[in-house]
Amino acid sequence: MDIGFQTCIICNNKVETKNVVSSLDSDVTNLDSRPKGIARIAEKNFVNLCEKCGYASFNLELDITEGHHEILQSDEYLDIFHNPDLVKDAKKFYLTGLILKYCEHYQKAAYSFLRASWFFNDSGNKEWMIKSKKMTIDAFLNDEFTFRNEQQCSVLIDCYRRIGDFDGAIKVIKEFGIENVKDEYYQKLFKYELKLSLAQDSCIHCSTDVYENIE
Repeated sequence: MDIGFQTCIICNNKVETKNVVSSLDSDVTNLDSRPKGIARIAEKNFVNLCEKCGYASFNLELDITEGHHEILQSDEYLDIFHNPDLVKDAKKFYLTGLILKYCEHYQKAAYSFLRASWFFNDSGNKEWMIKSKKMTIDAFLNDEFTFRNEQQCSVLIDCYRRIGDFDGAIKVIKEFGIENVKDEYYQKLFKYELKLSLAQDSCIHCSTDVYENIE
């Protein structure tokens, strides 16, 4: 673990940061791309939070608001920042997602909300896990690249399924078209997601399940 410091560009507060400089990982992930092993532990350190002003960013020394500091003072942003019931690891990703969405960086926002959903799930906060996945879905649907990329589309499908919106998952699968999936793994994954959605299965599944259940 590499310990460092960053100076918040918004309020000049000095913030301690952590970074995993090396790790041993497997290729196994959840269907929504969440890694397993040491990489999973490292995920929480990809975003930092200034607890003085509430600014959340991949790098607190860079202004990802693009000068739009008003987002940091919005009621939605401040309510989340000051909410004591939300765990920090989830909160900081959600706040980063709000900034990126406001600046219309929808793909980056989607993955930030997605990571927030992982940590809300870990903390047992199902309500905010679902809220985060809904924000992930909304961001993906605003990103023109989503329906041109099978990996990104597969994450969108899994988000729908995990919140119990099986019709939404099936609709995305049909709109993208399994026949249009070029990569063999993702073709199997789409088929598996369809199978799970038809069975109304909203549980977490991993990449090894794809090969075990789809020939």
